[in-house]
Amino acid sequence: MDYDDAIRAHSNWKTHLRNYIRNPDRSISATEVARDDVCELGCWIRGHGRSHAGLPAFSKLQLAHAQFHLAAADIISRADAGERVDDAVTFAAASPFGERSMEVVEALLSLRNQSKAAGTIGN
Repeated sequence: MDYDDAIRAHSNWKTHLRNYIRNPDRSISATEVARDDVCELGCWIRGHGRSHAGLPAFSKLQLAHAQFHLAAADIISRADAGERVDDAVTFAAASPFGERSMEVVEALLSLRNQSKAAGTIGN
């Protein structure tokens, strides 16, 4: 997995979610988004990524990624229920979503560094 691509895909998802809450047309399912095993990163974590399971950052990534999906699903549920979801608040660094998002990025960066040190980067 290319860590930079994973971070970029994660960032793109935040943009997609921001666009959704501006027009919650039910094209995204909160139930599906809550699943952390169907996106590209989730598939990698449960597949090839398991080769990094011995690295401390891997378990942090698993947890942060799962919590990120739950936070995103909560935002979608609120938007679908007609609640006004202010993107300035929702996506702020100190918001639950913002914190989970940053944790994913930090865990990916740590995992990249630990993988490089262990000689397993690129797997």
